[in-house]
Amino acid sequence: VFGKSSASDSNFPQLPKPNNIPITNITGSNAKETLETLKRIHEEPHSEAYCSFVSDYYRQLGYTVWEYSKEKALMQSEIHLVIKQEQNILLIQCRDDNENLSREDISSFEITSGEFIEQNQIFENYNIKLVYTMKTLQLEESAYKYIKSSNNIDYEILKKSAN
Repeated sequence: VFGKSSASDSNFPQLPKPNNIPITNITGSNAKETLETLKRIHEEPHSEAYCSFVSDYYRQLGYTVWEYSKEKALMQSEIHLVIKQEQNILLIQCRDDNENLSREDISSFEITSGEFIEQNQIFENYNIKLVYTMKTLQLEESAYKYIKSSNNIDYEILKKSAN
């Protein structure tokens, strides 16, 4: 028989009470660096709403869309969407932040994508392209030159219309 448990039920371990000390109490020589790291960890590099918008866009173009980061609960993943049409696979990173895309960002995306392909060998026989979707063009010059010289990396500006 299932019933409501009372707060005095001792069969379940009690969760520790949260520490109410604000994170800004960090002191020491690396306090600023620590705070910046924690801030980056807790900020989403992309919004789920923007990824949904990009997913819908590609579905309307006839692609099959796998919302990889959402399904796998990997919001910090560099691969947000895996989309397929015939023999073409696009690994997409949705960027709606205000950070410029750097050459280092691209290298990291390439490494992550290579690992993804190794782990998902079913995709090895497809034409694979890495794509950045962005609300606005925010590329460092070195990143722009690298993308333009590459046959397997591209970017696309996708933003909702003002209708």
